[in-house]
Amino acid sequence: MGWSEIRRWLSQPLGLTTPSPSSSGDCDLAQRCAILLRPQIANAVESVDLHRLFAMLSKEMAMISGGSLSTSTSQAYGNIDIGEDVQWSVDVAPLLIDRCAVSNERYQKFVDDCGYDTDTWWSEAALPLRSKWVDRSGARAPQDWCHGSPPIDKLQHPVVGICWYEAEAYAKWVGKRLPSEAEWMWAAMASQTAGARYTWGAEWRNDYANTWHAGYGCTVPVSEFAPHNGSNKTYQFIGNVWEWTQTPFGSWSVDDEWGDCREFRAIKGGAFDTLLTNQVTIHFQSGEPILGRRHNVGFRCALNPTDLVGPK
Repeated sequence: MGWSEIRRWLSQPLGLTTPSPSSSGDCDLAQRCAILLRPQIANAVESVDLHRLFAMLSKEMAMISGGSLSTSTSQAYGNIDIGEDVQWSVDVAPLLIDRCAVSNERYQKFVDDCGYDTDTWWSEAALPLRSKWVDRSGARAPQDWCHGSPPIDKLQHPVVGICWYEAEAYAKWVGKRLPSEAEWMWAAMASQTAGARYTWGAEWRNDYANTWHAGYGCTVPVSEFAPHNGSNKTYQFIGNVWEWTQTPFGSWSVDDEWGDCREFRAIKGGAFDTLLTNQVTIHFQSGEPILGRRHNVGFRCALNPTDLVGPK
């Protein structure tokens, strides 16, 4: 399969069991190149084009080496805190993670591709609920959009007002998945020691992240604020929006303190309206109901490198 055929794949299914997207162009290739690097397609792609696709993927995602994460995690939901930090450790396999949170512009590609109407992308539990997930005009889209589109001045801002199932469906559509909490923490920590509280180190900096202290009072574009986590070049693990993970909220607790929150998922990183700096650390865990569509919760995606076919 040559480059022109790869582009054509974006408008015509090539014998796949998954639906094909309806749009084309290199922007769309970059957004969904993970699908093109799956064995079902990649084995038919010419070597030179595999290299091009991997170059696109490298711009989109950071490669994170595996390792052992040992840390203490504080947890809260709303104003309810656990008194003592929870100590835990876990081995994290190598992964790829998005450099930025998913933007409104990118999520709109999913909406425009009939993502809400395509059963393939949705968990069984979500299928009967999709009619409830509408925007201000009643179109199936994030909560604060209108007529299936985000505000024109917020195309590069992180998508918010989407529940966990909506984030999961988008991730499947681009050939990825949501990260676990441990993966999220490991990627945010980069090569720092376990004692690092933020992506840049141990001490809080008002000018390094979009939280209440930065004074913006709203989200900013996903590539605002220079990366401060070494060579990973990832943006806004801290601040701007909380981020959904795969991990059930309270999963690190002792004595099942959060047993009533099994339908909640862990969210990480804090948001533009987070006041307390101890709630925007790498380690802090908050949670939201799976069906919650908050104004300050977005997401980024991850991948297992072993799921992809490497350049020939």
